Amino acid sequence: MDENLFSDATFPTSLEAGGFDIALFSWIGSPFQSQSAGLYQSLEASGGLLAQNYTRGGNAEVDALYEEFFREPDLDAQAELGNQIDALLWEDLYPIPLYQQPVFLAYTADLEGVELNGSQAGPLWNSQTWTLND
Repeated sequence: MDENLFSDATFPTSLEAGGFDIALFSWIGSPFQSQSAGLYQSLEASGGLLAQNYTRGGNAEVDALYEEFFREPDLDAQAELGNQIDALLWEDLYPIPLYQQPVFLAYTADLEGVELNGSQAGPLWNSQTWTLND
């Protein structure tokens, strides 16, 4: 399959050209709101770059809240701004989350310290603390 069909703006059905009705993606996110900004900011806020907002959706209020979020040093205030952003995104639904991909871990009983982390860090996120019992 020609990769240009997905990435080259000269192909009318490519992601770059936006010539599609629906597309299914699997995004693996982090627990940090700032990591996902490119998915939800408008083209104007991202300087005309698509980033990963292939729907070309946008909301000026979301853009303004992200700008405030990026400048806010207080973690509690960031959490409140993130909640406001989430609420607006759910109202607009230009990206529609369909499901969350589950993570499965399998390991032997003599391995201790393995903990699930459903973010982009994956199952090895704390592997430096694992211990193997004899």
